[in-house]
Amino acid sequence: MVSVNGFGQLPEFNRESVQVSKKLKEVYRKIAEKHKCLFLAASDVTAPSATDQEHLDEKGHERLADAIYEVVRLNMAPA
Repeated sequence: MVSVNGFGQLPEFNRESVQVSKKLKEVYRKIAEKHKCLFLAASDVTAPSATDQEHLDEKGHERLADAIYEVVRLNMAPA
């Protein structure tokens, strides 16, 4: 655990957290389906940074933003 600026003890990211994060895609997909929501997995459109293999770098954020824009554009167009 790591203490972060008055937020108390937070779990530290490690190799196990990377593996856990890879399993979340299907969990979130099922939640979206259950609630009839659109779903986009960041892992389908970009990859994590080389720094920690979990978070996006600037280019990854740009690719994700472009993908989100396309999902919204295609699904929110006037009928």
